[in-house]
Amino acid sequence: EVNPPNPTGYAPTMMVTCMNDPGPIPGPTGTMITDPLFNPSYSQFCYEIPFMPGQTQYMDTPVTPTSAFAGAGYNNPDCAYPDLTPAIKEVDGDGIGPWVSAGGHRITITALGDQVVNNYGYSGPSATTTPFNQKTVTRHYGFGSGGTVALVGSDGVSHPLTSVSWSDLQITGNVPSDVPACGIQQQAQYGGTAARCGELVIIAANGKHSIDAVTVTIGGKAPTHVPASGTIQSAIDAAAPGDLIIVDPTCVSPTGPTACTATSATKTAATHNELLLMWKPVRLQGVGAASSIINANTHPAGKLDAWRQRVVCLFGLALNGTPTSATNPFDPTGASSCPGSGWKYFTGSTNKPQIDRLPLEATVGWDATLNGNLAEMLQEPSLMGALEGAGITVLSKGVDFHGQNPFALVGGEGGGFPTGTTLLTASNCTTSSTNPANPFPSSFWCNPSRIDGLAITDSSQGGGAIFVHGWGHNLEIANNGIYSNTGTLSGGINVGQGEFPPAYLVGAGALNPAPGSCQSETGLPANAQLPYCFDLNVNVHHNAVKLNSSTGDELFSATPAGAGGVSFCTGSDYYKFNNNWVCGNLSTGDGGGVVHLGFIYNGDIENNVILFNQSTNPTIATNGGGLLVMGAPDVDPPCSTNDQDCVGATNLIGPSDGTGPGLRINANLMMGNAAESGSGGGLRLQNINGAEVVTFPTDPSRWYSVQVTNNIIANNVAGWDGAGVSLQDALAVNIINNTIVSNDTTASSGVLFNTLGAPLASSQGPCVTNPNTGLPPSPCVTTSTHQPAGLVSIQNSAVFTANLPATITCPAGHYSGTTASNGSCRRFSYPLLANDVFWQNRSFNITVGPLGPGTLNQQHVVTLVPTLNQTATGQCVSSGASYWDIGVRGDTGPGNHSSGLTLAPSYSVLTSIAGYGGANNTASNPTVVSQYCNGSRIPPENGGMGYQVPPGIADATVPNPLFNLTPAATVDEGNNWVNIAWGPLALTNPVTGATLGNYALAAGSPAIDHATATGAPSADFFGNTRPQGGGFDIGAVEFQGAAPAPAPAPALTSISPASGARGTLLLPVTLTGTNLTGATAVTVPGGGITVSGLTLVNATTIRANFSIAATALLGNRAVSVTTPGGTSNTVTFAVVAGSGTLSFTSATNGTLGTVLGIRTLTFTIPAPRAAVTSVITVTNTGAAPLQITEEVLALNIGGLYSLAPATTCSFATPLAPLATCTVSVRYATPAAQPPLPDVGALGVINLGTTPNGVLALIAR
Repeated sequence: EVNPPNPTGYAPTMMVTCMNDPGPIPGPTGTMITDPLFNPSYSQFCYEIPFMPGQTQYMDTPVTPTSAFAGAGYNNPDCAYPDLTPAIKEVDGDGIGPWVSAGGHRITITALGDQVVNNYGYSGPSATTTPFNQKTVTRHYGFGSGGTVALVGSDGVSHPLTSVSWSDLQITGNVPSDVPACGIQQQAQYGGTAARCGELVIIAANGKHSIDAVTVTIGGKAPTHVPASGTIQSAIDAAAPGDLIIVDPTCVSPTGPTACTATSATKTAATHNELLLMWKPVRLQGVGAASSIINANTHPAGKLDAWRQRVVCLFGLALNGTPTSATNPFDPTGASSCPGSGWKYFTGSTNKPQIDRLPLEATVGWDATLNGNLAEMLQEPSLMGALEGAGITVLSKGVDFHGQNPFALVGGEGGGFPTGTTLLTASNCTTSSTNPANPFPSSFWCNPSRIDGLAITDSSQGGGAIFVHGWGHNLEIANNGIYSNTGTLSGGINVGQGEFPPAYLVGAGALNPAPGSCQSETGLPANAQLPYCFDLNVNVHHNAVKLNSSTGDELFSATPAGAGGVSFCTGSDYYKFNNNWVCGNLSTGDGGGVVHLGFIYNGDIENNVILFNQSTNPTIATNGGGLLVMGAPDVDPPCSTNDQDCVGATNLIGPSDGTGPGLRINANLMMGNAAESGSGGGLRLQNINGAEVVTFPTDPSRWYSVQVTNNIIANNVAGWDGAGVSLQDALAVNIINNTIVSNDTTASSGVLFNTLGAPLASSQGPCVTNPNTGLPPSPCVTTSTHQPAGLVSIQNSAVFTANLPATITCPAGHYSGTTASNGSCRRFSYPLLANDVFWQNRSFNITVGPLGPGTLNQQHVVTLVPTLNQTATGQCVSSGASYWDIGVRGDTGPGNHSSGLTLAPSYSVLTSIAGYGGANNTASNPTVVSQYCNGSRIPPENGGMGYQVPPGIADATVPNPLFNLTPAATVDEGNNWVNIAWGPLALTNPVTGATLGNYALAAGSPAIDHATATGAPSADFFGNTRPQGGGFDIGAVEFQGAAPAPAPAPALTSISPASGARGTLLLPVTLTGTNLTGATAVTVPGGGITVSGLTLVNATTIRANFSIAATALLGNRAVSVTTPGGTSNTVTFAVVAGSGTLSFTSATNGTLGTVLGIRTLTFTIPAPRAAVTSVITVTNTGAAPLQITEEVLALNIGGLYSLAPATTCSFATPLAPLATCTVSVRYATPAAQPPLPDVGALGVINLGTTPNGVLALIAR
C-alpha cells in the first residue's frame, strides 16, 4: 500500500480479489462457516489487482468448471456418499493418528456424523416446494447401531478388532496382532523396526462399507507429528527415509491452542496451504481426509518461485535451468542455496542428482526443443513444465549414472542417459555387504512410502492433486479425499506422464537406450516390447476422487488426453487401482473419470465406483466418459512438425505401442458417465493393439488382451456410439459376465467427425479421407443417425490397418466363421462376448426443426428423437423406444450388418436376438432388482420431462447464426454442437430417497443358471463365489438365492514336506485332509513365512508355496487352512537351519559349465539328428544332509525338453554329504536345426543352502 500525503485520505493499493471463495466467513453465534454462495463445481481463483483512487477497474475474472456437467443449470452431479455410509473423521491410536506401537493396543475411530451436502434435487431460485427449493441437504455418516470393523492387510484377509465398543459416532477396539507385515520395511539405519499395516474397513449393519478410511500402522519407528501451526514440507525435509509423518488436526481448548492429546482438546480440521515436494520415501499420514487437509492454491504471489527453486535443485540444475557445475553455481547471487536449510539426507552432487528425470525428459533452460509436444505448453521455468505445482509432487531417485555426466549428449542427442546407466533396485539399498549405509536416500525401493488419510484440494497449476513424476516404485496412495482440482493430465491423481521414450525391445541390445527395462529378456521372443518400469507397483486404493478437471496433455495433434480424475501413464507397470470412488470429474479430451494411457504391464482396475464423469469437447470428437484404456500414439516428432497420429501417409506412420499385456478390468460400477463428444460413455478401449500385432502377426498369443469381467455398465451416454462399451484397434478383448443396461447414444456429436481438426484427432471418425485418393468414403455419414448403444465395434484405424502385413492370424474367439487367417480381426475389433446382459440400451438421434415458438423464435428447435418424456425420476418409458444393444459402426440398425461384420455373443441376454440366435442367447427380460433410465435432469416431479438438447451458442458471433448440422472449424465460427442436458445424476431419487438402480438378478430371472462355465470368472461383482445353485449366471452378479447349507469344517492330516530351511525362496508344500473345498487361506503363524500360490487340487489336497525368510525363527509352526466351513486343526511344520548344498557335477551328454554365473548344460546333438538324453549327476557338496523335494522343468521354450523317468533322487530320504543321485533330461531333437537355440531350465527344489537349484538347458 502507498500512503502519499493526500488530504482526501485515498491511496492506491494492491489487493487480492478472490472469485468463488469458499471462506470460511463469520456465521451465526460466533462460528465460521463456508460461504453459502460458494459453488464447488467451479474453480477458485485469486487475482492481485491494483486499486487506484477515482479509477474504474475492469477485471477479467472468469471461473472455469472443475467438475462434470457444470454450467447446464442446476441439478449437478451428486458425488457425496449416500446417506448412512460409515465415514471417518479421525482415527487415533497411541496418541493422535492411526499408529500403535504394538498389537493389542486400542484405537478410537470417530465418525464424520451429520454433513451438509449439495442437494441434487435443487432446481434453482424459482422452485417453491421441497425438496426442489433446498440448495443443501443433511446426510448422516455414522456407524449405526453395529456392524464389523477390521484391518485388511496384504493378505487380503479381514483381521477383526477385538473388545470392540460400538456407537453411532465412535468405535473403539483393540488392534489385532496377526495383521501381515507392511510390504516394505524402514531400514534399521533410520530407526526402523518391524511394522505391520492394514486398511481399516468398517461395514455397518445396513451393509454399507467405508470408502476412504485410513491405513493403521502397528509397530515400527514412532511417528513425527505436524501440528496445525506447522508445515508439512519442513517435516518431509527433516524426515529420514521411511519415516511416518502424521498430520494432526487443529486442537484448541477454552483458553486457546492446546496439545491434541489433552483431554480438554476440541479437534477440528487443519488446513495446510502448501505445495508439497515428497522427494524421499516417507509415509505421509493424515488422521482422516476430513481432518487433515492440504490446500494447494498458488497464492500469495511468489509461492511457486520457492517451489521451482526446490525442484531444479533436486534435479541437479541451477536456477537458470541448466546443470550445475563449478562454472554454473546454483544461484550466482548467493541468495538461495542447494540444498536448502533443514534438508536431511540430501546426497546430490554434480553427476549424482538427488532425484532423476525420465529418459529423454529435458529441462527448459537446457533445451526446450527436447520436450516434444509438451514444449508447446511449457510456460514456466521448471522441469515439471505443464505439470508443475501439484498438491503433492512425488520425486524419486531411479537410476545410477556410475559417475558419468547425466546431462551429456548421448549419440548427439540431448536428454538421454549415458551408456552404462542402470536402474536402481532393492539390491542398491546398501553401499556394500559390509556397509549398510543407503547410497540413494531418495530411492523408493529402500523404504516405505505412502500418501494416506489426507484431503487435497484447490490445485490449479497443472500437476493436479498428486503427481508421481517417475521412479515412485511401491508408492501407496490410499484413503484420500481429492476434490476440486484442475490439472493438465488429471486434476486428481497423475501416475507418470504422457511423454515417453522409444520402446525397449528384446534382442535390440545397444539399440535399447539406457537404462533399459527392469524385466529379463529370458524366454521372450525377439522384438517383444519390455516394460518401461518408470513407476512400479503403485497401489491406489480407497480414495474419493471427485469434482476434478483436466485440460488434457497434448499427446495427439488435436485431441487432449488425460482423465479429470486419475491417469496412469506409460511405464506405470503393475499398478493397482482398486476400491476407489471416482465421481463428477471432467476432461476436455479423451477420458473423463479414469485413464490407462500408454504402454503399461499388468494393470489392475477392480472394485471401483465410477460415476457421473464427463468427457466433452465442442470442437472435436473425444472418447471415454467413465474409463478409457488407450495406447499412446507414435513417438512425437520435433516441435516444428505436426504429428500424424491417425491419417495422412499412413504407411509411413508406425502404429501405437498398444496398452501392454495383462490388463484386468473387473467388478467396477460404471454408471451415469458421458462421452458427449464421441464414443464409449462407460468404457472405451482404444489402440489396445498396435506394434505387437505387426511384430507377431501369426502368433496371437503375443497380442495384448484386456479381460473385462463382472462390471456393471449402466445409464451411460455417448454423443456418437457405444454408450456402454466402445472398441477400436482392440482385437483380443474378452468381455465376459458383464451387465450392460440402459445406456443411451444420442448421435449428437457426428458433426465433430468432419470439422477441420478431425483428421488430427486421436481416433478416426466415419469420414476418414483415403490417403491414396484424397477422398472420403461414400457414403460419409456425419448427420445424426441411430447408432449402437450398448456396445460398438469400430473399424480398425487407418494407421493400424496400413501397417499390418499380408497375413495375420486372429486369436481364437476373435473372428467370425472358421477362418482365423486374415479373419474378422483384420478389419474390426471382434470381442469375445459371453455370459453378458445387454438390455434396453437405447438409440436416439437429433433432428433440426424450424424456428421455435414464443421466446424460442430466434433459433431453430433441436429435438432428440424418439422423445420419451418422464413423469418420475428414472422412469423407463418403453413406448416408442428404440433399442440397439450391440453393433458395428457403419450399420444402420440392429438387424443391419452392412459394415460386413456381425458380432457373436453367446450365453447372453439381449433385448432382441434377431441375428444372434443359435448361441444359447435369450431375449427374455433378465429381471433385475431395479432398473432406471436416463431422461430429464430437472426432476420430472418438478416439471422436467426428458433430455434437453439446446443448440450451442457461439457468443463471439453476433448475431448468433441459426443452428444446423454443418460443421465449422471451431466453436466460435458457427453453432455446430449440441448442449445435452440429461439426468438423473444421482444414485437416489431426490424426492423419495429410493435407490435408482440395483442391477443384481431378481428371483426367477431367466439369466440364473443360464451361463457357460467356459471363461466365467470364479467370483462375481460382489466377490461372491461362482457358481451358486445349479450353474453359472449371466451378468455381473451371481444370484445368491436362499442361504446355502453350512460348509463342513475342514480337517488336516499332514503336510509334506514337514520342514523347510531358513532362506528358502520357494518351497512347494502339499496339505492333505478332508473338506478342503473352497480354501481361501493357509495360515502359518509366527512370522517369517509368506504363503503364495494357494491351489485347491481337490477336496482332500491343497498345494501352496512357502517363502521362508533368512531371519525366520527356528522351530515348529502350527499350520491351518481356512475354508467357508471355518478354520481347520493344525499340522506341524518346522523351520530348520540351512542344510546341505546342491551342485550339478556331471552329465552324460553335452557340456556342463557356468555361463553368466548360471550352471548351464549345452546338449551335444548327434549326426544324423536324433533325440538325446543326458543323465545329470546331482551332488550334495555341503557338510550336512540335503533333502530334495521336487524336480521340475521351470522353463521349456519350444516344449522339446522332458524329464525322463530314470531319476535316482529320493524325495523322502536326505542325500548324505558328498553323496550323489541322478536326474535324466531328454531333448526331442527336431529334424531341422532351429534358427535359435531351444532354452530350458531344470529345477531341483531342495531344503539346502541352494533351495532353488537351477540348471539352464540349451540345445538346437
